[in-house]
Amino acid sequence: AGGNPWQLLTAILAECFYAGATITRKKMETRGNYQLSSTENAQWMALLNLDAGATASDLAAAQVSAGDAVLTRLHNHIKADGGKVDEQIDKYTGKQASAENLTWSYANILHALHTRKGLSPDPPGPTTTTAKTTEGGPTNNPTDPTANPTDGPTDAPPQTCCSSVMFESTGAIGTSNPELVGSYRRIGTDATGRSVYKKDDVYLHYVNDVAYKFEAWVFSSSADDLMGDVVNEDTNKCVDATASTWEILTDNSWQADSTAKVSCDGNTDTCCSGLSITSTAGIASTYPDLLGTYQQDFAASGDHPAYTKGGNTIFFLKDVMHHFEGWTISDSSTE
Repeated sequence: AGGNPWQLLTAILAECFYAGATITRKKMETRGNYQLSSTENAQWMALLNLDAGATASDLAAAQVSAGDAVLTRLHNHIKADGGKVDEQIDKYTGKQASAENLTWSYANILHALHTRKGLSPDPPGPTTTTAKTTEGGPTNNPTDPTANPTDGPTDAPPQTCCSSVMFESTGAIGTSNPELVGSYRRIGTDATGRSVYKKDDVYLHYVNDVAYKFEAWVFSSSADDLMGDVVNEDTNKCVDATASTWEILTDNSWQADSTAKVSCDGNTDTCCSGLSITSTAGIASTYPDLLGTYQQDFAASGDHPAYTKGGNTIFFLKDVMHHFEGWTISDSSTE
């Protein structure tokens, strides 16, 4: 091809960025807006010029923007041909060359755009609705900025898949099992990628019992239980986005509780899923192995989260004997 760029390969390059954004957002469903790791995400961070401390949302936005930049550059070279897409772009003139109307070129561009669908580097904006035309009446113009005005800013969409959730019920479940009501903290994820939550000795988790074709969110005394007396058969990936279809088993029959619901616990401080330790003084020279990015250990128990990197753990230590409480870094999570 004489070193000319190919339209189909250019589209594939854009799609690689979009695929990366799709994977990043999928991880955010279970991990939240986690902090990027200087080891796990090193190549993406270097490629997209992301600084230390960048988060998953920063990465997803940069990946989408990079894909958009590639397709925009491609469009600049083919837009003068009325939608016709050929095989190559002449590296000297910038005009299309070689085989004309190449099917592969069209196919790869369309496939990249299909992958791009639904991705956006920006937060979703308010939904615009268009009124239907009635006989003898005008139709609202969705492009008119004065059409359908609002009195003020709209509420932000509710958060889902939160690290802490609140279960509420003033009906049958709350009356019979008041210990279930309250705030639950995410302690890990299961094989389906859904979060596992815990409050005291109660687990809120997802069950996928293939043998009995049963799937539901349940409350139980163990995250390994395949059944519970309080269930919700809504299979949403996020328990705080499930419908109010909770049921409780009473006298061998299921009773619906329309007052029961799970929502994001906005009153609980959200802990980061990752953090970085940096130093330019004594710690850096004496304990350089302690520096770097730590990821939350969801399997850790206790009232405070714990973070690990290699063999080191950041955790909240309560040393009653020595009258000490505080955060520490150690190769053991108990001393």
